[in-house]
Amino acid sequence: MRAIFILLINACFLNKVDCVCYDQSPFWFLDQPRVESLYDDEGNMLSNKVRVIWGELHNFKCVDYFQVKFFQKLDPDNTVTLSTRIDRHMRYQDIDVEPCTEYTFKVEASEDYQGRREDFKAHSGLVSYKLDYTPRFMSMPSVKELKIRKERKRPHRHRRSPGWGNDRSWNQYSQSNNQNNYQNSNQYALNNQYGSNSNINPYGQQQHSNNNAYSPYGQYNQGWQNDQKEKEGEEGEEGEEEEVKEPVMIRVSWRMAQIDYPTCLDYFVLDYYDMTYNESTFSRTINKPFPKKKPIQVDIHSDTVPCDPEFRHVLRVFGLTGAETRVNWTPTSCVYTTPPPSTTKSPDDTGLGQAETLDALLEENDQLRAKIEGLNEEYSKIGLEVFKAFTDDFFKNLESSVEGRHEAKLNATDSDYK
Repeated sequence: MRAIFILLINACFLNKVDCVCYDQSPFWFLDQPRVESLYDDEGNMLSNKVRVIWGELHNFKCVDYFQVKFFQKLDPDNTVTLSTRIDRHMRYQDIDVEPCTEYTFKVEASEDYQGRREDFKAHSGLVSYKLDYTPRFMSMPSVKELKIRKERKRPHRHRRSPGWGNDRSWNQYSQSNNQNNYQNSNQYALNNQYGSNSNINPYGQQQHSNNNAYSPYGQYNQGWQNDQKEKEGEEGEEGEEEEVKEPVMIRVSWRMAQIDYPTCLDYFVLDYYDMTYNESTFSRTINKPFPKKKPIQVDIHSDTVPCDPEFRHVLRVFGLTGAETRVNWTPTSCVYTTPPPSTTKSPDDTGLGQAETLDALLEENDQLRAKIEGLNEEYSKIGLEVFKAFTDDFFKNLESSVEGRHEAKLNATDSDYK
């Protein structure tokens, strides 16, 4: 009898779980799981994390832990992932995923047999989810202002005549040279005969001195023109008030490595946006394919996108869902800085007298306070006197009006008796 009692007690303590949840007791999910996106404290969507949530189960007392299994829908064989064990009282689990990639999730509820046999599992239904994320810049794009190169004209080279170098051409050159020498010798003889100052040949010296083809006065007129140009230049310098900036070429460049998740990227748009009229006066779209190693580079003339405080230089990043993120590509010359703060005024300018130290300032403050208190006392006395005079006048008028009414009543009663 004693042995039977001991066996019963051992059966209750050793098989405590089986007394509540019988072997291979069925349990299953009552609802489908769901997947949600997560957000940070500022309200921005997390780019690589989602939350899987599941509901109630039938015969929940037999469940010891949960697990979440998921895989990419386009590559299920190579991307299957099983999470670690989740406490039986939890109803959600955060999973790391790649954005803009569709995943399939399911939840497993298991009963732990502690190694005696394979754990009994119940699976939820499958649910698919894709994290629609809009990519953004992790660092600012590069903006440079480049000088525009001016085209230089090459000097024109004269070609030699085909006959140059022949004996015939050389003979012609020698003959013409002999004729010039003969004319020069005759001119030299005439100069010796009539003097060096005489100008017998009208086509000699004058012809060489008149080097201006547009003036009959030669170098004299050319000097006057130079003086005139210098005067015009001085007048132009005096008339200029503001220095005109030379146009430059604005080069905006960035790399795909600066985008956090290029798989979610659709295209870029460079905008010069008018804040007053809410429209773009300049826009350029950069579509796929994007270079992987080389930077994306766009050159824009500064006259096309001038500096204006009412305009914004915006670079838009569009995702696959049509949503966008923005960064600025403001050129350096268009950055408006606030003026430096003004210097502290001297005590003379602020009206503090000759006070230079803290003690002097406190003393002057006490003097001003004493003056204010004295004025308050004087004005309070004047106010009391005005109030007393007003009340006396008011009561006198009131007494006279009451006496007048009383006399009027007496006169009225006397006339009634008569």
